[in-house]
Amino acid sequence: MRCTTALNVPPDQSFANLRQCISQLAETSDAVYLTTNSGMQWNRMRELLQPLIKAGVPSFSQSGIEETKLGVLMSLSQSSFSSEGRFGAEAIAKVMDGTRPRDVGQVFDSAIGLAINLEMARLIYWDPPFEILLAADAIYQDIKNAGE
Repeated sequence: MRCTTALNVPPDQSFANLRQCISQLAETSDAVYLTTNSGMQWNRMRELLQPLIKAGVPSFSQSGIEETKLGVLMSLSQSSFSSEGRFGAEAIAKVMDGTRPRDVGQVFDSAIGLAINLEMARLIYWDPPFEILLAADAIYQDIKNAGE
């Protein structure tokens, strides 16, 4: 199931709309994928994640490690953006050297890892297998709002 709502509204309304979607999805879904949007207000993550905790529903972040650090169960992690910067710089250099932009490759493959929040795992009664913990590049132990 998916939930769509208006997020191009003032911040408080955007948050309320997203929280309503998360509440609805928590009642009807096996897992929730949280996409990047204006309702994901990091200073209110505890409140935002409460319906998922109450329902015992796993959550996954599109935005990545910062949201996992704040309480989302899992996300992909990227330890360094230097290879992405190098890729962009090399593409620009090729164009400046005369290569037509359409002839410059646009596929960037990056090494990615896994980030996990063990407090969220505990709250939704999920005991991650040892293999997942070994594969994780980042492990967080609590749920908090940004700035705490």
